[in-house]
Amino acid sequence: EVRAPPPAQPHIDLAKESPAMVTTPVRRMLLGVLGAASLAAAAITPPVADADGTWISDANRQAAIDADRAVMVYCAEAPQDEVDRTAAYDTLLGAIGGENIVVTAMTESADSEEFGTKVVEKAQGSAGSAAGMVVAVLALIWWLFCCWTACPCCRCCRVCQAFTPKRTSKGIKCAVVAVGVVLGLGLVISASYAYSGFNGVVEGLDSVACSGASLVNTTMNGQESSKFIGMLPLLDTFRGLEMSLGVNAQFFTGIRSSVDKTKGISNSVYLAAQTLRLLKDALDGMPAQIKANKHKCQFCEVLAPELESVVGILEGGVGAALDSARVEVDKQLNQEAAEKLQKTIRDAAAPLKEITQVIQDTFGSIIDTEKFMELRGHFEGEGQPETAKVPLNVFIVDSVLLSVCVLFAVVWFLLRERVGEGYSRGPHRLACCSWCCAWGFGILMFLFVGILGIISFVTSSACLFMADLDVPLLEAVAPALNMDLSKPEMKDVTSIFGQCIVPEDINANPALMDILTVTEDGITKTLRQKIQGEVKDQIDAKFNDLDAKLAGNNNISTSPEVVNMVATMKNPIDMLTVVDLSVDWKSDPDFQALFTQDSLAAAFFSSVRCPNATVGPTVPEVGNKTIPGIDNFVTALAVFGVRNTALRADCADQVVCALLPASENAACEAGNRFVRLKQAILDLTNFPCDAFEDPVSGSICDIRDMTGTSSASGETTYTNDCLFSDGTVRRRAKTCNLMEFVAHMQAFEVRIDKTMTRLDASVGEYASSISVDMKGLVQQYLLDPLDRVVDGLTCGFLAGNYQSVVDGFCYRGVVGLIGIHSAWTWCGSIAFLTVLAMYALWRRAIDNVNTNAGAA
Repeated sequence: EVRAPPPAQPHIDLAKESPAMVTTPVRRMLLGVLGAASLAAAAITPPVADADGTWISDANRQAAIDADRAVMVYCAEAPQDEVDRTAAYDTLLGAIGGENIVVTAMTESADSEEFGTKVVEKAQGSAGSAAGMVVAVLALIWWLFCCWTACPCCRCCRVCQAFTPKRTSKGIKCAVVAVGVVLGLGLVISASYAYSGFNGVVEGLDSVACSGASLVNTTMNGQESSKFIGMLPLLDTFRGLEMSLGVNAQFFTGIRSSVDKTKGISNSVYLAAQTLRLLKDALDGMPAQIKANKHKCQFCEVLAPELESVVGILEGGVGAALDSARVEVDKQLNQEAAEKLQKTIRDAAAPLKEITQVIQDTFGSIIDTEKFMELRGHFEGEGQPETAKVPLNVFIVDSVLLSVCVLFAVVWFLLRERVGEGYSRGPHRLACCSWCCAWGFGILMFLFVGILGIISFVTSSACLFMADLDVPLLEAVAPALNMDLSKPEMKDVTSIFGQCIVPEDINANPALMDILTVTEDGITKTLRQKIQGEVKDQIDAKFNDLDAKLAGNNNISTSPEVVNMVATMKNPIDMLTVVDLSVDWKSDPDFQALFTQDSLAAAFFSSVRCPNATVGPTVPEVGNKTIPGIDNFVTALAVFGVRNTALRADCADQVVCALLPASENAACEAGNRFVRLKQAILDLTNFPCDAFEDPVSGSICDIRDMTGTSSASGETTYTNDCLFSDGTVRRRAKTCNLMEFVAHMQAFEVRIDKTMTRLDASVGEYASSISVDMKGLVQQYLLDPLDRVVDGLTCGFLAGNYQSVVDGFCYRGVVGLIGIHSAWTWCGSIAFLTVLAMYALWRRAIDNVNTNAGAA
């Protein structure tokens, strides 16, 4: 059985992690259209390296589980009836005035800048979408000019006042009642019709959720009907293939040995890498106060490139080759052939990794069922407020109340206009209340109509673009999106669009391996041709020579790079933490007086170590040189006063300056300030002394204590190696003072020696039988899976999912939004008609009351 190393073991590259995704102009455009379309761009994106050396992250696997669950949850709620696409398309087209100005502007533009200009120009002629807001503003202004006429004190401002009561015939009264009934019913019915549009929005939401979850589920887990085996199974297979062809644990130990032996080489490489990482982090974590106090870590400057060299040979060594699928193989195998072989597999697998991540990033929020159902609850909630319905409910309640007020006004006017010899005050009061409220109701309604009009215009434009999207349209709008489809690397974009996203035959199920191409040395081949035609030949050629390639010297512990670094680490770090000569000390008023005294100037260059010390011979520039210590400077400074040894336990004593001439006194004070810089560094307690944690006791574990015991079978068992049962180490953050840090750093000499020696031993232990077992297993674990992968990478499911998203989002959701817009437009219009009718009734009724009172 061939198994991967523990997934928790990170790549040994100590560099900063680089983004795992490469954004291209193609994908930016496609994501703007629809997440599903971004699959096409992802499929032609150049290969990218995983930051942590893995192919499938835990987040990917969890997304696959979440998507499967989301399909079961969402698709049970999704509408099952067929949508009338022709009628819905016409509705969308009508919402934008019959012309999609966005698409028109894109097709007429030569670049993105011109596209932006044309959109603005054409949008100015399509301001009708915001007409509701204009109506609301004008109505508000009109209302402010007219509302005060309802006040009794402003009777004189009412035009066309009657001087005698006017009788109204029964026929006219009945007509008034009929008008009131029609207006009241119109208000309620039009406001209620918005629920139909709202239901369309909810159906669209459910449909998009189902389509999105289905897309993620199919992409991740596969689909039997389309013969697509799924990205995760594909990536699992490709991961095994690439690791088998690479120089990691699966290829060099797992194929020919037991899982335990594979884990042994992985543990050794991992432990060596983590020890180097611990050292690198210590160098990177040096306190900033060192620089602030005008010193520098020359030890860090010397060790950093040596450490980088050691990391380089570790990554390129045989041990790392057995553990990692991405490490260079130039020292163990024929470098050119091996890298070409790996590249062939990566070229085929990289689009799959990209597609997986793009789909997860695009639809990750949809497959979170808890959050989505919480969102959906705002539309149709069970046990939670349906906040999305609040405007609809408010408007329907307002329309009912307004209708009731109108009906009471007209019925009272019909039945009880007169009371004895006088006129009833009820009709005019109810009519006044009706037209005032209807006016405010209409203003609010048209304000929302304007907002929905803008939203409907934007979404309808996007939907029509999505519905019309095909290869000719893509080619027509490409310049506006700064896409040059004539470039060779863009050829696959149009191919995938034409065959996978918007094929002529939606039931077609093309194979991506027949669409995607790679070009090498001017020769373009499909991935099917490259994988099936070249991989087998490369494997046969390279593995025949495998034994010869492993015959060289593979010891890393005795390499010049490791020997030099260990020699450098024999030097205490405080000895090489010295005055920063790049600082302009002589121009600094705090220290320039030092250089007026030859004795102080001579002792100025010094370390933060108390005694003088001689640097080892291998250190560049300062090898075999003596670095003066703090005590040397303080001794020179004490000539100008009395050394105060009572305040500190170390050597960084200041001097009580004697009564000296001004120049000497200034030098003495400058010397004390210089000593205080040393003191500040010596007093630091934030030096990085991180360590590994003991897996048994939980205390500090040091690799220096690691020992190995060989069994009768030749397998070595290690104790005190700080590894947990899952093959990883755990870091414990710890800070320390300078003396502790010096000891911590010098101990790396032993730590590195032990880890590198263990790595060399593991290579010798596990590499002996590779050539015996490998050839028989390569067919089983590499070539046969490749054949299954090539046939299982289809894209027929994309077209169906893309159309489902268009159906749900556009033909249901956006059309429903347009329905709400239309209903509220009618409701607002009827409200303003109600204003006119009720105002007329109010004037007739109140004029009769006033003139009758005047006559009496």
